[in-house]
Amino acid sequence: MNRIVIYIVITQVIVCSIIAIIGGMWYAEEKDGHEYLMLEFSATVSSTLNFFTYFLLMNTLLPISLIVSLEVIKIA
Repeated sequence: MNRIVIYIVITQVIVCSIIAIIGGMWYAEEKDGHEYLMLEFSATVSSTLNFFTYFLLMNTLLPISLIVSLEVIKIA
């Protein structure tokens, strides 16, 4: 069961990294063309913020019931 949790977290990190890289590339290319968005960060900062934002949004990949079950098993 612990391996499954590790695989899910690794998958989540990989997906979030891909999204952050693509978002950073878009930000670097399109920053000057969209003044109305008030894009004030560098591409690196924006990419890092995107990573953590999507990491929190995709946190539901790991169900809470699975975490609770693992803790109960550890205690038992």
